[in-house]
Amino acid sequence: MGYMLWRRKIRGPHFPYRNEVNILFEERWTSGRSHKSLFTRLGGANNCLRVTVTEDELWVAPHFPFSAFAAQFDLDHRVRRESITNIEQKRKMTCVTFSIDDGNERTIDLRLRNADRFRTILKSELANGDKNAK
Repeated sequence: MGYMLWRRKIRGPHFPYRNEVNILFEERWTSGRSHKSLFTRLGGANNCLRVTVTEDELWVAPHFPFSAFAAQFDLDHRVRRESITNIEQKRKMTCVTFSIDDGNERTIDLRLRNADRFRTILKSELANGDKNAK
């Protein structure tokens, strides 16, 4: 476990200090899963994720000590908001699709207590991005 925590510290997305950014939405101790593989779809995180939306980024990361397993379950993301391509609600899960650096798309499901506010904040950015693109 110590090795996995060290590896995450070396390779993982480094989040700035909370007082350095404007946080628009934050929810702690939520659940989620990635669509990267069958293993990540069946696995996931139950009540151990932190989801944060800032002016520029979406952060998804597990709380300590679950952060040691973040790479295996593909639940450690720092996504630019302009990289988010789709947000939709499916039953109790909010599905967020975004493009990653290599050009592929990734989808994660998040079970949020305040999903409406989360979608409103991110969709307003999607709409503004579409208007700016035209």
